[in-house]
Amino acid sequence: MIGVYIIENTKTGQFYIGSSKHIMTRLRDHKRMLREGRHPNERLQAAWNQDGRKAFVFRVLQTCPRCDQYRLEQEYIDSTQAAEVGYNISPYVTSPGGRAPGEIVDRPLGKPRPVQMGDIVARVVRGPRKDGSGQWYWRACREGGGKPESVWCGWGIRNEVLRTLAGRVAAGVIDVKRVRGHADRVDELLDLWVRKGSPGSMAALQPLHDALGLVLLDRLDARSVTDYRGCRRRMGATPNETRIELLELLAAWTWARSVGITPIMDDGPDRLRGEIEYRDWTDGCPAS
Repeated sequence: MIGVYIIENTKTGQFYIGSSKHIMTRLRDHKRMLREGRHPNERLQAAWNQDGRKAFVFRVLQTCPRCDQYRLEQEYIDSTQAAEVGYNISPYVTSPGGRAPGEIVDRPLGKPRPVQMGDIVARVVRGPRKDGSGQWYWRACREGGGKPESVWCGWGIRNEVLRTLAGRVAAGVIDVKRVRGHADRVDELLDLWVRKGSPGSMAALQPLHDALGLVLLDRLDARSVTDYRGCRRRMGATPNETRIELLELLAAWTWARSVGITPIMDDGPDRLRGEIEYRDWTDGCPAS
């Protein structure tokens, strides 16, 4: 079985995301090394030692063809912020010759997909670097008519490139023309996200679509997050599943703002990020 898996600490809501062409074998390896106290990921091993084996759930997130394995893993790492809030050591899929300390890898680094902001598209030109940093050389060009106009180039991982371009757009260094499409409600945003920006399907986003679809984006607030958390709990979803769903909504909203589907100055993604980070996802309540 080929695909992406998650190792979740149900006490803290933290998690590790990985992928393998033999998922069940890989999960057995993780369990064995954790039991023996010799897992190379020190964060994960420390959490196992502290919270105990009963706190951890090992499950498959999504199966896929071999050719999509690394791309899908990177997209899950990006959308869940696994390196920032979870046990992943690196924010990108690493390679055997240049792996980050504590990561178990047996795979080549997948070429990142393009970054788009309106009529600006950044694509990988060469790389990755041989120092194990996971950085590629990118060139961002204005497209959509005539000869592409280069507006930026440099080394970075995909998230760094996205932040760099977003910063230049916000500072007025790069002018972005709005792409077609507009979203006022959550369902409109999710529809555009699936068509233009998301690696997933509407089926995976259906809980968000069903519960929050008719909510206006400018009305999406702390109460909305609380109501959604309660709704998903009644449906049997774990706190971390709900958190991952809201992170996907955050990724969609951030992307929509970057390409002009929602206003560049829209602070909605920042408010939503604050609500997600403010909550104690062991019980869904605000953190003390």
